[in-house]
Amino acid sequence: MKIKSFLLSLLAVCATLVGCSDVDIPTQLEELQVSNTYITLPQEGGSATFSLTAKAEWAFDETTIPAGFTVSPMAGGAGEYTITVSAEETSLSQETEAIIKCNGKSQHINICQLGMSFPDVKEGKYWIMFHVGDKWLAAKPCGAEIGNEKSYAYIFCDEASGSFEDGTLASTAANVYTLTKTSGGFYLSDSEGGYLYQSGSYNNFYRAAAGGAYVWSVKQITPDAYSLESNTNHVLSYSTSYSNMAAYASFDPSSNVRPYLVPAKDPAPELITISETTFTVSKEAGKLTVSATVNATTVSVDYDADWLRYLGNDAEGFQFTYAQNEGAARSAEVKVHATLDKYEKDITLTITQEGSVVTASVADFLAAPVGEAQFKLTGRVKGIEGEKKDNNLKYGNFTIEDYSGEVYVYGLAMEDGTNRNVLTTLGVKDGDIITIIGKRAEHNGTAQVGGAVYLEHTSINATPITAEAFNALDDDAETWYELTGVVTDGTEQANHKFDLTTYGNFDLVDETGDVYVYGIAPYYGGPSKQAAMIGLKAGDKITIVCHKTSYKGASQAGSAWFAGRVNE
Repeated sequence: MKIKSFLLSLLAVCATLVGCSDVDIPTQLEELQVSNTYITLPQEGGSATFSLTAKAEWAFDETTIPAGFTVSPMAGGAGEYTITVSAEETSLSQETEAIIKCNGKSQHINICQLGMSFPDVKEGKYWIMFHVGDKWLAAKPCGAEIGNEKSYAYIFCDEASGSFEDGTLASTAANVYTLTKTSGGFYLSDSEGGYLYQSGSYNNFYRAAAGGAYVWSVKQITPDAYSLESNTNHVLSYSTSYSNMAAYASFDPSSNVRPYLVPAKDPAPELITISETTFTVSKEAGKLTVSATVNATTVSVDYDADWLRYLGNDAEGFQFTYAQNEGAARSAEVKVHATLDKYEKDITLTITQEGSVVTASVADFLAAPVGEAQFKLTGRVKGIEGEKKDNNLKYGNFTIEDYSGEVYVYGLAMEDGTNRNVLTTLGVKDGDIITIIGKRAEHNGTAQVGGAVYLEHTSINATPITAEAFNALDDDAETWYELTGVVTDGTEQANHKFDLTTYGNFDLVDETGDVYVYGIAPYYGGPSKQAAMIGLKAGDKITIVCHKTSYKGASQAGSAWFAGRVNE
């Protein structure tokens, strides 16, 4: 998260820094002479040099060179040297008076690095935050009872709730702390009016009803950190060991984190207060009230559903009416946009209307949009057998095919929710007729039946047979046979008709012979005289299921029904 310090001044003003000077009047010792006694380094870091001439052994006093500065070389014998002083980038000004010892004499070198300057902290309302690991935490009010000196508590923190457009962090109104100016610093109070102080050497807080036993000095020390120290030398910080904020007798940089102050901002007004955005209504016509409190000057409502009508909003919320649903379940997304001055609010309502389960052909199912509408499909099972047979049986995956097409069923469950080994348990196999209910789904752009639930199936033990073998059979109205061949006009043969629009009369030809089909239903148990539903034409290669019958001694397929097309 990018943080912008609200008190950050990007100007480093050299003239305001005590100890840094452009005037250099070297002090000359007989034993040791230097070319410069004032060294100034920039904020971004870098190096500077001066020359040193010694008549005897010399050395820098290491205790006078703090962390942040390096000097090389640190010691030497008689002779001439070039001394390099270096520093890394810093946000704070820092300086030291380095001392060189030579024959019991001391030469002082003033080293200064310019840093940022920060304005004084002003009284006001703030959020107190801590950067711990990769998170920003916001301090909550203390749990101690106000004015009860026997009641004390620590202050725990919540993860910060976001950031404003200018990059500063955001918290909640309940987490606001107030700095009130007083002699020597500030009083520190929370959102409930409790002034924070402590007793003795303890780290936990008490809360006074007014004023405060502590006066806190508040100073920005880096772009991201502030020092809050009480008049009893307690330092406010976050303990990573105890996961709380307290005021410790000293600051331990290895286990404590300094606070970061963010000016508390008034929260944006809540234009729409709503507890629920998803609704289901009955299939009968009715009225829906979406309970909401609206605090906006303008409200616009947009949706694309002719069965839904928006009536406006009142003290109860948003008002809608809906028409009766004669078909499958349907849903509408309602976009609500509210404005108040510079503030905007968008919410999305999802309104689903129950519907009837629609009995559909595979073609009708494929033409439907992806959604929650429920469809009842009946067709022939195929695709269980094969290299994925075990998975198909375990998860209930197969293809259902009827006269209009085929579609993949991704997982079959029982009505009680059982969704493993359903096909095996029920004994469903390729060639059986199955009825399921499912919704129009899609995977990688390919249609499929999702959320499929088993209703019933009929075992069809049809024996695959060639035309030649079929014609040699005795008539049998009990046994089903499966024939695959090409639809052919056989009217040149006696008593053969060719009709693909009403009865469904044609010859089915394979490599062994010709079987006359006298009438075909579009599906198992389907209506007669509806051959047009199948959309057959001469040259189609199809599979039918039928009984062996005959007419005037001539073999033919009776009780035939369409079982599927063969794609080659």
